[in-house]
Amino acid sequence: MKKLIFTITICVSSFGIMAQTFTTSADTIEANYDVLDYPSDYIYVVNNSGDSLDLTFDLVTNSMNPTGWTTTLCTQALCMPTIPATAPLGNLADGEQGYLNLHAGFNGITGSGEMSFRVYETSNPSNADTIYFIYHVTSSVGVNEVASEINVTAYPNPASELINIDGLENFTGGQLSLFSVEGKLIHSESISTLSHQINLTSFDSGTYTVLITDAVGNKTSRRFIKN
Repeated sequence: MKKLIFTITICVSSFGIMAQTFTTSADTIEANYDVLDYPSDYIYVVNNSGDSLDLTFDLVTNSMNPTGWTTTLCTQALCMPTIPATAPLGNLADGEQGYLNLHAGFNGITGSGEMSFRVYETSNPSNADTIYFIYHVTSSVGVNEVASEINVTAYPNPASELINIDGLENFTGGQLSLFSVEGKLIHSESISTLSHQINLTSFDSGTYTVLITDAVGNKTSRRFIKN
C-alpha cells in the first residue's frame, strides 16, 4: 500500500555542549500512513568525534505497541522484535555511520503513536540527544476501527487468572488476538460465541491489548492489566 503522506522533519543535531561528537540525520520522523502500510524508517547517527565512539540508547516513550501495533527495532548489529529498555548502539569508528531503523505493522488499527529513544555516549551519558518516531495511521480502504460505543468489555481489570471478553455479537466469525505491551502476539482464537474467557496464569504480569476483528476486517481493541 502506498504511503498517503510522509513528512520528515530533518535537522542535524549535535551531542554535547563542549564539542560535537556525533550527529543525527533527523531528530524527528513524523509520518502519516495507511493501516495496510508496513513502514521502515531510519534515523542515522554519524561519529565525527575524531576517535572511536561507543553509543547506547534507552527507550524513553512507547505508545505504539500498546495500541496493538507491532514494531521491530533494528540497528547495524541486530534486530529486536521486543523493544528493549536499553541496548548498545555499538562502537563507531571516526566517520562511521550507525542507525536506528523502526519497522511497524498497524494490524488494521487506526490512531497515533510515538516511540522515542535517548542516544548517548556510553562513558559520558550527558553527551546525549532524544530522537522521535511519530506515526499517524488512517484507513483509505474501509478497514476502520469499530466505533467505541459497541459494547465490548474486558474484565476484571486488573485481572489475575482469567480475563472475560463480552459483547462480541458483532464479531462472530472473526478473530480475537492478545498482544503484550511490546506488541508480541501471544494468543489468538476464532470468535464463535458472544463471550470469551482467556486463561492468563501462564502470562507475565503487565499490560495487554485484546484486538478484536470481525469477519470483514473491522477492528476494535481493549486494554487490561494482568497482576
